[in-house]
This record gives sequence, structure tokens and C-alpha cells, in this order.
Amino acid sequence: MIIYYCAAAITLLIIICVAVIYHDTHNFVVRKYDLESDKIKGDMTLVLLSDLHGYSFGKNNDKLVEAITAENPDAVLCAGDLFTAEKNKKPIKYEPGFELASRLADKFPFYYGNGNHEYRLKIWTSDYGNFYDRYKNRLKKHGVVFLENDSIEIKDRNVRITGLDLNMDYYRKIVKKDMEPALLMPMGFGAIVVNIPFSGVVTQISETSEGLEGIIDWLFRIGIGMSEAMPLLLFIGIGAMIDFGPLLSNPKMLLFGAAAQFGIFATVVLAGLLGFELK
Repeated sequence: MIIYYCAAAITLLIIICVAVIYHDTHNFVVRKYDLESDKIKGDMTLVLLSDLHGYSFGKNNDKLVEAITAENPDAVLCAGDLFTAEKNKKPIKYEPGFELASRLADKFPFYYGNGNHEYRLKIWTSDYGNFYDRYKNRLKKHGVVFLENDSIEIKDRNVRITGLDLNMDYYRKIVKKDMEPALLMPMGFGAIVVNIPFSGVVTQISETSEGLEGIIDWLFRIGIGMSEAMPLLLFIGIGAMIDFGPLLSNPKMLLFGAAAQFGIFATVVLAGLLGFELK
């Protein structure tokens, strides 16, 4: 019976995750901000569009076009990344973003600032040739204004719009960290299992009996309460997975480790001198 409960709970969790992912990838969110400035003449409505990455909300992005049209903006600002460009020469799915920009530029002033993917396409000529120039020139024919380290002034509103091409070095601050599965898997599995009713992982106590001791309670009692072996094994395991490369390349970092250890021992010694009972 317990197995059926576990299977049902896991299945339900998977269904919920799939539903959330499907919803988030097939819908967009409109956020509105009111900004006040005595430097701007009159009211002005701007729509900021970015990070489409080749996706289409509805056929030909009709849903997105309708939502933007409903706002009746004075201008549409594009912060780039309407498609995804990688260095392995994969075909670029640029059509959804291109068609969207073209349709909007036919209705509203459209100012396009390059994101990192447009900039990649611009500088990786050995991989994509003059693809970026052809993409830009086709959009310019629809009235799209590209701002590449350039500005445009809307004089009747006293507004200047600037677009910057940032070097790829600026994007290196965003680094994806590969998390260690040996740490994440037990933590995630344990967090899920202990919350499944009647799983037997933790001690089950009923009104008629004391119940059976769960495996996690047993591990805590034996590994921590009686022997304190678990913390030792934990630190040995973490130490075995540590990459000592940065330390070996910069030995002065040993001083920070030594200072931390000194602080621990100094605290224990000081606590003993002050009369605290050490257990």
C-alpha cells in the first residue's frame, strides 16, 4: 500500500511540474510601470520587448502583437535576443522574432538594441558570414531603427533613447554553475520522501502502538546521537570532492583557511577559560 502512495505522489508531482512548465512556456506576462519625470513633455507609453529566443506565442505571435497593440504605445523598445545564436553553426530560428519586429514596426516606431545573441551573430562572421547584416537590412526596410552605440532623440517629448553594443566580456559575469549531483540528489530525494505520508522513512507513531523506527531516525540515532560518525564521514566526503586547483595556483589562500581554524580553537579555549562547560 505504501508503494502505491509513493507512486501516486511522485506521479502527481511530475504532472504538476509538466503543467507549470507548459504554462510558463506558452504564456507571457505583461508588467506595467508608471515613471514620473518633469523632464518628459506630456504622457508617453513605451513597450519593452526582449528575450523571445525564437519562440512564438500563438500563430505568427498573434497573441503578443494583440497585447502590444492594445497598449497603443508611442514606441516599442527591443532589448534584443529575439533569437538564439550559438557558435556551433546550428540553424538560427530567427523567423518568429523577425516577423514580430516587422509587424510591430509597421504600426509603431520600433527601436532595436542588440542583445548578446545579436552581438554574437554580428562578430562571429567566420561562422555565420554576413547573416547579421542581411537580418538588419531587411528589418530596416520595415522601418526598424537599430541603435548600435547610437542614440535617437524624440524632441517633441524631450526623450533620448540609446542602444549599446556590449562586448562579450560583459556577459562573462553570468556563469552557469554545474551543481554536484552527489550532493543534490540525496538532498532532493530526502526532502520529497520524508513528506510522503506513511512512507516509513521516519518513525511512524500511532495511537495503538509506538510504531517502527524509520530509516532516517535510525541513521540520526546511530550516526549522530551515539557515534557522531556522520559529520566525520560528511566532511571526509566533501573534502574528497574539493578541487584544490585554485588553492595550488594561489597558495596564499592557505592563510584564510588557517585563520578560520585558529578562530575555532581560540573560541573553544576562551570559552574554557571563562568557565563555560565544554561538552
